[in-house]
Amino acid sequence: MKYKKILALILASVLLFSVCGCKDKPENSGSTNESGQVSSKSRDYLNLLYSAADSFNPYTAKTDINRQLCQLIFEPLLVLDNEFKPEYKIASSVEIKDTTCTVKIKRTRFSDGSILTAEDVVYSCNLARNTAGKYAASLYEVASVLAADSNTVIFKMTKQDPYFANLLTFPVLKKGSEKITDSDSVAKPPIGSGRYKVSKDETSLELNENFGGKVGNIKKINLINAPDTDSVSHYLEIGAADIYFSRISDGNIHRMSGKKLDVNLNSIIYII
Repeated sequence: MKYKKILALILASVLLFSVCGCKDKPENSGSTNESGQVSSKSRDYLNLLYSAADSFNPYTAKTDINRQLCQLIFEPLLVLDNEFKPEYKIASSVEIKDTTCTVKIKRTRFSDGSILTAEDVVYSCNLARNTAGKYAASLYEVASVLAADSNTVIFKMTKQDPYFANLLTFPVLKKGSEKITDSDSVAKPPIGSGRYKVSKDETSLELNENFGGKVGNIKKINLINAPDTDSVSHYLEIGAADIYFSRISDGNIHRMSGKKLDVNLNSIIYII
């Protein structure tokens, strides 16, 4: 097969972001439960899909639904807005000079109450660099990363890149927390500083009382186990999930009710 590559960075509307069972106002509208019955009562929770067989480790999670949930549990140094411009999260400032990027971090607490330090950022960056996936690919320019002090991280790049800050979107977790296990030697979810934390029974996400940003109206996220494509399709079709996000990378478009929103993605498109 012959592939032709489009020689430009295309902002293609190839993502599907669907609000299933939530109509005009997702946070306060009526809900659709697993039996398909609609309730008109306003609520402060959401129902989302996840895989119980997968982890909540952003660097080892295999399913897209769990990787999306990790964005609620772990904060990055910064995120990109809809115009792909950086917005600070954990970072308070980013300065790039030649091949050095210096990042100052805000006073931030993990969900267990401990202070997030530059060492946690360095540790998470090295996890990202050494774990196969999108984060490793985006950080290929990093030659080294170190903590200058408790609030300062210095990235050394292999070449000059004035847009290097746009790559600092890797999730920051508490150093070593991905190694914590329960009494049966099963890995516990790593500790993050995001808006939510995983409940003790790991069947829901609860508000992180140590989160420093805006919380919003949703106090709890109930998790519905959807271990495979068939179960995802089933729950979407009956309206059990309030929100579902898909890149449609496998070409499979699920049947669902509710609003559908296209999201711009800075991906290169290949034409066969």
